[in-house]
Amino acid sequence: MAKNRKAPAEGERAAIGGYRPQYRLSAEIVLRALRHDTLEWIRLADMSAGRVDDFVIGTPGRVDGHQVKWSRDGGNFT
Repeated sequence: MAKNRKAPAEGERAAIGGYRPQYRLSAEIVLRALRHDTLEWIRLADMSAGRVDDFVIGTPGRVDGHQVKWSRDGGNFT
């Protein structure tokens, strides 16, 4: 393999690493709902959810949508 070329799996590793905080938050929310026996449904990348589409969870009488953003350096965003 050439010196400056990345292994084919490097792109996949980088992509999944970028989703780790989103997956972790989603897992925590689902586990909490399971422990409280309130989970009705979940949707990932829900196109009908609008802007908060990364993770949507339905519990009795409630629907919560989550859009996960983070920054290595922190700071404000809108």
